[in-house]
Amino acid sequence: MKKDNTGSQAKQAGKVGKGRVTPINKYSRRFIATSVLELGVLAAIEKLADFFEEDVLQLVGVDRYQRGDKRTASRYGSTMGQLPLGGQKLKVMRPRVRMDGKEVTLPTYEHFSAKEQLDERALRQVVAGVASRRYKSSLETDGISDDTFGASKSALSRRFVAITAKKLDEWLARRLDGEEYLVIMIDGINLGESVVIAALGITVDGYKKVLGTWEGATENAVVCQMLLNDLVQRGLDPTISRLFVLDGAKALHKAVHDTFGKRAKVQRCQIHKIRNVKQHLPKELHASVEQAMRQAYKSSELKTAQKLLQNLAHGLKDGHPRAASSLEEGLDETLTVIAMDLPSGLRRLLASTNSSENINATLRSATGNVKRWRNGRMVMRWVATGFIYAERRLRRLYGHTNLLVLRDRLLANDQELDKDKKVAAAATAVKKAAA
Repeated sequence: MKKDNTGSQAKQAGKVGKGRVTPINKYSRRFIATSVLELGVLAAIEKLADFFEEDVLQLVGVDRYQRGDKRTASRYGSTMGQLPLGGQKLKVMRPRVRMDGKEVTLPTYEHFSAKEQLDERALRQVVAGVASRRYKSSLETDGISDDTFGASKSALSRRFVAITAKKLDEWLARRLDGEEYLVIMIDGINLGESVVIAALGITVDGYKKVLGTWEGATENAVVCQMLLNDLVQRGLDPTISRLFVLDGAKALHKAVHDTFGKRAKVQRCQIHKIRNVKQHLPKELHASVEQAMRQAYKSSELKTAQKLLQNLAHGLKDGHPRAASSLEEGLDETLTVIAMDLPSGLRRLLASTNSSENINATLRSATGNVKRWRNGRMVMRWVATGFIYAERRLRRLYGHTNLLVLRDRLLANDQELDKDKKVAAAATAVKKAAA
């Protein structure tokens, strides 16, 4: 006779006696979840409840009605708590415990309620270019639970302002002493009506670091000087020779020489120079002039490079005098890396400010959704945030071992300047003695 499994099947379906419906078992929630992530969240909530109960037992004791000296705390009902979950907040019920008339925070809740993860996720989303109105929908936890909140446009805006203001103050106060920076690249970037001047340092080991920024209405001498003064105040030694790679702005050039004098070996960005010359030429001449300039810049001999550029300027002088003047202006400073006899690979990397373009690109991407810049403080908050995250993506300079050659050249410049200084001091002493 065939066995009737109807009762067993009904029981497995959740029907247990007298028509009552109960959960199949404690794992039935797995059939409610529609994804692995959702299942993980449901399991985490269940596990948190167990952790909370363990904390309560540690504080109160096994017997909740225990009296006497052994009892140090007591239960005090429960309340709604908030825990970070994938860029937003999750509502959870947590027990309350009182000790000596004051509420005690459960260790588990204190650990998982840290806001650092929430803040970090919000910043990463914004820097990645996610608009505030689309922030909630960009989270993988969106819609995973009805008990999540804190991902609205206004909530993200308030959180972003508070976090970036704190990061800005910390970032601007960073000390620069303790690192040996051989190269400093300085370039400007436009944000709304503001111009931000940024300095990127390259250490003797080839690591890159954003040293500082300064914001102003234009890339003038005052703004550039303020940036350099800030770097010196935070520990950048002005008595040591360095290679400064500049974008070609005259104001920046003047500020560097006023601050560092002959200790600054200035390399004008060759890419910027090519662009500046092409601006004064008709379109049909762009390709040929650029090719001629690049050929000169590839030369390993200083005299050869100078001759090629001077011949090009002479050929442009009659038909395009402004282009010729632009080419001749600062011509020798575009060849500094050649004059220093650096290895070819290092010459190519340090002949332009391209190494700083990575951080500029990250900043442009992060600020692409900003429609209105309210003030300079807002500009600097975004700049600091963009550069902080850009630094994490900066790679070590290719061929960094060749930087030791640059270091030797800079040390030789220091020795020569110190020698000249001693000779001048001795000559002054002789004159005073003779007088």
